[in-house]
Amino acid sequence: MKQELSILKTPSKTLSFLLGGIICLLLWFGSGVSQVTLTEIMFDPIGDGDLDEFIEIYNTGTSTINLSGWRISDGEDDDELIALDQGLLLEPGQFGLILDPDYFEHESDTYEGMVPTSALVLTIDGPTFGGYGLLNDESEVVSLIRAAGDTVSQYAYSPENDKGYSDEKIMPGAGDTLTNWANSRTLKGSPGAWNTVSPPFYDLAIANFWSEPEQPSVGSSFTLFVLIRNNGLEPMPNAGLSFYFDGDLSGTFEETELFAQRDIRALSPGDSASDSVFVLVAEEGPRLFLAELELDDDDSTNDRRVLWQNISPEQVALVINEIQYRPFEGQSEWVEFFYAGMYPLDIGGWQFSEATGLANSDKRWTCPDLWLSPGDFLILAADSTIFLESLPETVTVFVWGSGAPRLNDTGDSLVIWDTSGQRTDQVNYDPDWGRNEDGISLERISPTSAGNVSLNWASSADPSGSTPGRPNSQLYVPSSVGANILSIEPNPFSPDGDGFEDIAFLQYHLKYPNSRLDLKVYDVRGRKVCSLANNELVAQEGKKLWDGKDELGRELPVGIYVVYLEALAQGDTRIEKAKRAIVIARRK
Repeated sequence: MKQELSILKTPSKTLSFLLGGIICLLLWFGSGVSQVTLTEIMFDPIGDGDLDEFIEIYNTGTSTINLSGWRISDGEDDDELIALDQGLLLEPGQFGLILDPDYFEHESDTYEGMVPTSALVLTIDGPTFGGYGLLNDESEVVSLIRAAGDTVSQYAYSPENDKGYSDEKIMPGAGDTLTNWANSRTLKGSPGAWNTVSPPFYDLAIANFWSEPEQPSVGSSFTLFVLIRNNGLEPMPNAGLSFYFDGDLSGTFEETELFAQRDIRALSPGDSASDSVFVLVAEEGPRLFLAELELDDDDSTNDRRVLWQNISPEQVALVINEIQYRPFEGQSEWVEFFYAGMYPLDIGGWQFSEATGLANSDKRWTCPDLWLSPGDFLILAADSTIFLESLPETVTVFVWGSGAPRLNDTGDSLVIWDTSGQRTDQVNYDPDWGRNEDGISLERISPTSAGNVSLNWASSADPSGSTPGRPNSQLYVPSSVGANILSIEPNPFSPDGDGFEDIAFLQYHLKYPNSRLDLKVYDVRGRKVCSLANNELVAQEGKKLWDGKDELGRELPVGIYVVYLEALAQGDTRIEKAKRAIVIARRK
């Protein structure tokens, strides 16, 4: 057996970074996690699958570990670790790279020049990992077992990776939870080296780039905000921040398009700072801005961020927010509007209709002159018995009287029309969207999410059965996505139909607008159960809703699932990827 492997000569400072970084990891995560842990699994290599699989381990502790008698298991067979030229002693802060014996026997060169001199290269006593090698199309549980027989680290890898991309642990000392693993960012992974998904030592990043208001109107102004975060393990010195405006929308930012510069103070690991610049809106149309850090660090991919805006003549965000289509006997039908805009809005001349008004403008109710402020509610009722309900004194109520519209108990189409005759919101409600009981209204869960989606509606959970003129009992207020490509709330969620946390909101924040999004849900064995987006053109930020059902609408059992995101920006070749665990905790 040939027991040689060409390895990369690693600069001495990199080894010192690794040894220094482990001190930080121990401080962060304490001593409750095993000292030696699994950190990378290459189960579907780009080369020969019978030769090039590998498993990587790491010593997070402060003492040297003798790996004599230690074993690797795939759940069926155990393989004992075998020394090559370097022995079996794993030093503190050292990676151990375990390669298939055939890698050496057949003189494979797949990882030629990739393995640092600091890594301890090992093999196993069996002909291959486990019984027949690591499976590529379904998950297997890989275990690291000490000589005493106890398992010190265990991980069930996820098989949705592209060929040649390993599963890597994010923080070596943070345990084996699913959320602490991610797909390698580079082909062939990082055998024996610091994982590509782990925080680098020096990394100052633009964590977020946004404007307030998000969509300003012509003649107003807005502020560009930037959130800077030190994602690395070491302090970062002062840095420069530049703002560019791409006036010709070429997608290329020239020096002549630089319009503001700032200085960012030194930041400690995990620290953040924000800055901003004021912008006037002169005319409507698209805008393209760039925020860019001026520095040299270990990860240049997060040093710049682009923001796309479309300045419209005016901002409109008037939505249908609550529907009382089946009131108690003797009470009025009504519809509640909510204004989520940033500036006061005159709705005089706007119209409201149910289905009969879609083709016939004479079947629409016209709003009198009224200015709505951001956050205002408006109630439209069929008759004056609406005033018998408990309404806030500040809410405006209009009675549309006899004639259209009328809200059908079997479902209807409700529409808001602006003064130009354009539909600004439409909800085709159905009794199946809620409990369909007398006196219980339908409430919109998120006013900023699509209105004509059943998952965005639920029966009121208020003791009175409805919340006219008040915040909805089912109102969902999302937290900021921030730097996370994908976040999930609530998690766990309980899709059991009780009106509480029945829907999971999957929020995404991509690097670029106009991206193509794939968003899929897998079970723990790697089988796809649901597609929430399939090559869908989306904005830079948004959300998807999931009700815990599979593609055929069947309720899935309680347990852990994995949400996998892929996004490709137009004109770009880099794919953004993220995966998060989501838990279904149904009561019945």
